[in-house]
Amino acid sequence: MLVEHFEDERFPMDAVSPQEAVTFMLEQKGVSRSDLDAVMGGKSRVSEFFTGKRELSKAQVEALHRLLGIPADILLGLNR
Repeated sequence: MLVEHFEDERFPMDAVSPQEAVTFMLEQKGVSRSDLDAVMGGKSRVSEFFTGKRELSKAQVEALHRLLGIPADILLGLNR
């Protein structure tokens, strides 16, 4: 408990945005943003997601989870 308190105080970890999580996993898996066009419904949907203009649909969350292995709560922004 003391270690956890120390780490929380000295090394706070901010919540990760859905965009940050997807960007990180794309890099880890060697996948490009253009590879998301098919699973997210086109180039404009991908762009709108990364600029924060559009939230992910249920189908997009499921597809990104399958493709990249990101938990749904992170993709939905519920980890904040």
